[in-house]
Amino acid sequence: MKAGLHAEYCREKDAYLPHRLVQAWELAQFIRHTSKAADVVLVGGDLNMHPEDVGIRLLRGWTGLRDTFTEAMHFEGCEDGCTLVPNNCFTVKSELLPFPLGIRIDYILYKAISSFTVKCEELKTTTGTAPGMDIPFSDHEAVMATLQIRRQGQAAGDTQGTAVAGDNMDVAP
Repeated sequence: MKAGLHAEYCREKDAYLPHRLVQAWELAQFIRHTSKAADVVLVGGDLNMHPEDVGIRLLRGWTGLRDTFTEAMHFEGCEDGCTLVPNNCFTVKSELLPFPLGIRIDYILYKAISSFTVKCEELKTTTGTAPGMDIPFSDHEAVMATLQIRRQGQAAGDTQGTAVAGDNMDVAP
């Protein structure tokens, strides 16, 4: 599932915080009600919340979703996994003054259900410009995760799939 919640335009006077909280609650309810028969749940996208914000804690706590950034065995990319970074030409620099490294607001969240296990092998963020261009793909750095998905008891080298997500999410078998 690709998700996107309402943007935060001013952290000190965030008029949209209640909207994001309701959206996070609705997303959590949707995930709980629609994933009962699933083997694996993957949610990726621009959630517009800092990792410590109540909305992301509510979403993760209510659904049991795990954060690829905190679970990854290997990380490569922007410091602290930030996806809204000041050196991006599309970013309004003044909005990031309180956050000199940027903000991590794009996520890949996951959990295994039934007889599957999921492990985040690697997490990457893009950095800088698109190949062969002098501008980045987006105003956010993309997030890409390599997830090892197995049936419980399955041999170590035999994986079920890989998930890749950013502002666009694809799942490759």
